[in-house]
Amino acid sequence: GGWRAAVGDIARPLVAHLRSRDSLDVVGTNTDGVTFAFDSASGVALWSFRGRRPVTPGVPAVIIDSRAGSNDVLVFDGQSAIKIEGRTGRELWRSPLPAPPSSATASSDTSGPIVIIIDNSLRRLLVMNGLSGSLISQTLLPARVIGPPAPIADQSGTLLVAYENGEVELRDKAGRIIRSGSAGSPALT
Repeated sequence: GGWRAAVGDIARPLVAHLRSRDSLDVVGTNTDGVTFAFDSASGVALWSFRGRRPVTPGVPAVIIDSRAGSNDVLVFDGQSAIKIEGRTGRELWRSPLPAPPSSATASSDTSGPIVIIIDNSLRRLLVMNGLSGSLISQTLLPARVIGPPAPIADQSGTLLVAYENGEVELRDKAGRIIRSGSAGSPALT
């Protein structure tokens, strides 16, 4: 059983509800920077998106909630974040970023979806509104970050940031420190 699609290497495929909450689809960006969406049961391509330049393949697509209750997709094109309608593959908005991203993840708070981004210096935290693409906050961090920020499932936009030096911080979506601590040794992954 199963299916194959001739789309190139997709290192980190994601599962999403692009068309409805009742069905699952697969999303991924290949090494050429083209983002594809597939029906997970049949492998039939739903859409593909190629940015003006190749989408940054090092940062995987991010699945974010849409107003319709399904999922949309966020991809990165250099210093731009691009929101793609999950159902159709249509570009909804394009927002400039102060620097290229190194990692990103999605979360939500009471006002809706948010996107949490670490820039390529690994020392700047960006938080974007997932509905409009507007920048909510931009925070310079005290050390280099290891891995993507981890959202906390509390509907307040709280996130956990781990640093190379072993420090760990809990921050709000405005970038303010809520709590901090130390793992006691440098973080490796």
